[in-house]
Amino acid sequence: MSTKLESIAIQTYIMASRVWQIGALDHLPYKLTGARLMVLHTIKEREPISTAGIAEVERVASPTISQMVGDLEEHGLVTRIRNPKDGRGSFLKLTKKGRTACDKASVIVCGPLLKRLDTLTARERKAVLQSVSMLNRMCVDTPKAGRVLQDLAERA
Repeated sequence: MSTKLESIAIQTYIMASRVWQIGALDHLPYKLTGARLMVLHTIKEREPISTAGIAEVERVASPTISQMVGDLEEHGLVTRIRNPKDGRGSFLKLTKKGRTACDKASVIVCGPLLKRLDTLTARERKAVLQSVSMLNRMCVDTPKAGRVLQDLAERA
């Protein structure tokens, strides 16, 4: 790996950590943590999705995701629906309460960042949007293809 690429990788990692620190995580409803909020967003974006599918997208061990999903279920934020093609499995969907909590938490977490984005010029915002789009493609749109694609096939 070139030194320039290493520098870009390090700067990107540090930037992501700083952006995360800006968020107001201490004011989230239902004792949501940053990790649980990411799980809620993954469910919202890809529902219905299995716990294994979430683990793949988030690159977290399945037992960890199962525990987080259990906590989210206890608060009534997610619900399981039976897999129609395989009764042994299930998919997850947000409940109405879960969708509301996800949206509310997103506003709380993003509020401080929105204030900072508001100080940028239109040209700077466009550059941020392009950068975020590229980073998102690089980090999110490349699952290992196993469970997520299987989930999509089972839902079809």
